[in-house]
Amino acid sequence: MPLTSPKLGSYSLGRYQIASVLGAGAMGKVYKAFDPLIERTVAVKTIGLHFEGPEIDEFKARFYREAKAAGGLNHPNIVTIYDVAESDNIAYIAMELLEGLSLRQILDAESRPPLARAARIVAEVADALAYAHDRGVIHRDIKPANILLTRNGLTKITDFGIAQLPATEGIQPGLLVGSPRYMAPEQITGTSLDGRADIFSLGAVLYEMLTGIAPFQGQNLQELMYRILHQQPVRASKLVPAIPAALDAIVERALAKKPDERFQSARDLARALRSFEAVPKKVGSSNAKSAADTPAHAGATPERVSNAAPTVASAAKPTIASRPGRHRKSVAFISMGLAAGGVFASVAFNQFSPTPIEPSPSKMQS
Repeated sequence: MPLTSPKLGSYSLGRYQIASVLGAGAMGKVYKAFDPLIERTVAVKTIGLHFEGPEIDEFKARFYREAKAAGGLNHPNIVTIYDVAESDNIAYIAMELLEGLSLRQILDAESRPPLARAARIVAEVADALAYAHDRGVIHRDIKPANILLTRNGLTKITDFGIAQLPATEGIQPGLLVGSPRYMAPEQITGTSLDGRADIFSLGAVLYEMLTGIAPFQGQNLQELMYRILHQQPVRASKLVPAIPAALDAIVERALAKKPDERFQSARDLARALRSFEAVPKKVGSSNAKSAADTPAHAGATPERVSNAAPTVASAAKPTIASRPGRHRKSVAFISMGLAAGGVFASVAFNQFSPTPIEPSPSKMQS
């Protein structure tokens, strides 16, 4: 019998009393719920499947693998997993319910954060990644939508939904797993991964925080992957002259095409960023509000390469200004994993060539 998501009229899932829907996506839903045993409010992520047979067994195995990867992590900068179980043919994960904004929401609604604040946020993410990497867990989908800034000032990584234990055979060869705009080259080519792939992705996030645009742009997936593999992004300080050479160097090293040329651990990246923070500097223009001063939005917006983003050629002269604020209701932000707040790109490709090719003019589908 296939797994299904609880209907809106359901009152409980296992011991969890369902209160409301927080988000939904193609793979499942996330609910606000109450745990009467512990007497706390939690987020409950479910998976809804519409097929039977071997496929459902494979998907259930992945669901539990996610819980195993994330549930074994206990770090102040990682969303906490409380429980994983099945009830009435529904698989679910209960997790920490937090209030705040995703970095994606902040970047979409505000101007660039001050340089020191950007360095601090990324250093805290690097701390969490160092902890996970030490325990053999690679996130594989670091992006602004998966970085949460809570109302009390904490930085949290969400969505270990595609995290894999390095020794686990869980990803099919030739399958892209992650958000393409922030992928490391080795994720595109399908070669073996280690924690340095997360460092590349975090470097891409830092670049976007500093400049207002992602380091790699493309009108379609093929063009984007080509540029990640073969082209260097415009130096951050050329787009924002206030960025000092020391921070430029950190970004460029994190975004090195070859893993051996990057920071060799997330801990090294965090240390470099904190060294930068300690040096007095002229901060670039920004009046970005903290997550504590801004009401939350109803879930994070997934990254999409099909947006009308500028190409590399047009990115040389970007307009980097404050984006108008958006009216947002104050709701809880949680790690949605496979639901709306953490949809991952899973793109099959065959014999993708790492050698230079002409990008296809075809557009991506939304």
